[in-house]
Amino acid sequence: MNRFFKTFLLGLIIFVGAWLLFNRQQIRSVSDAWSLARYQVGGNSNAGRRPFQLVSTSDYVPATQTPNYSKPVTNFVRQNNSTQFRSSLPNRPALQRANPGTIRIASFKLDSTSTGGNVRLTADICQQYDVVAIQNSSGLSISKLVNDLNRRGYDFRFVDKVGTNQRFATIFNQQTVVLEEQHWYTVNDPEDLFLFEPLVAWFRVRNAQPDEAFTFSLANVQLNDRKPDQEMSYLGQLFRAIRLDGRGEDDIILAGDFFSSDKQLKKLEKESGLTATIVGLATNTRKDMQFDNILLEDRATVEFSGESGVFDFMKRFNMTLVEALAISNRMPVWAEFSIFEGRSPGRAAERSAGFNR
Repeated sequence: MNRFFKTFLLGLIIFVGAWLLFNRQQIRSVSDAWSLARYQVGGNSNAGRRPFQLVSTSDYVPATQTPNYSKPVTNFVRQNNSTQFRSSLPNRPALQRANPGTIRIASFKLDSTSTGGNVRLTADICQQYDVVAIQNSSGLSISKLVNDLNRRGYDFRFVDKVGTNQRFATIFNQQTVVLEEQHWYTVNDPEDLFLFEPLVAWFRVRNAQPDEAFTFSLANVQLNDRKPDQEMSYLGQLFRAIRLDGRGEDDIILAGDFFSSDKQLKKLEKESGLTATIVGLATNTRKDMQFDNILLEDRATVEFSGESGVFDFMKRFNMTLVEALAISNRMPVWAEFSIFEGRSPGRAAERSAGFNR
């Protein structure tokens, strides 16, 4: 019996070791391993019942294919043929960045009352970033926004999700990033833990060799302002569900309106390893509250340069408060990342070693 037990234990250790080795790209913590094991094994009804099911790419629509507008949620890239306008307006280059070899990812919540008259000013803001997660865009035409950006010499496209209560859109500049294999999705939330289902897109930086380029999954998130603490408690599970979506991507970035300050988000760091990049800064236009942020796991996403901030467009464009509020009662938040996988330009050792090559 003792010999049998030792043989069984040795076999179990070998099996577990082989399983961990095979799934190493999807496992970064004990919770990841446990979630993946429960998903693969299934087990009883409690084990098989997941707050967020692993998402599907069945709604993938190639850029050359006509989107199905009959779907209640539209997930597709809209192409904007604006070449004819490019000579009529001067290019408006993005801000010069202190760290070359970086991209900037932003989140910007608009007001549902925003109108098409604010397209130009919204474009002035968005053109400074490579990827922008936009929430509550129902009052502003994303197509017009992207067209305005492309008239300036850029090559923006977007993916969006249109719901009954909310619209999400993630716009991106194809000159600097590409939608990796054109995969994006809305998270399957069968238990309605979130009022607004996050929109996820998988990107790769363009200006680096494919085997060296920074890749990441960006989740466009908005928490319910009536119960942000309750929905916040599920962000760790959301993070793990995206990590286990089958792509093997370890760099997961959550950007959006968390209706919480960085102090309130601090408990996420203890529970899930998620860190807020916007700390001690107001994110509303009146500059007295913090709602928006960009979250990441800093152990995995070492590409984060350490540079982040809030774009005060009222000050930058010399606006009155009334004029600024006509665009949004929130200011964009942003974070900067290396274009190279596994490296950060914010680290002195790497810069001195010749990071910018």
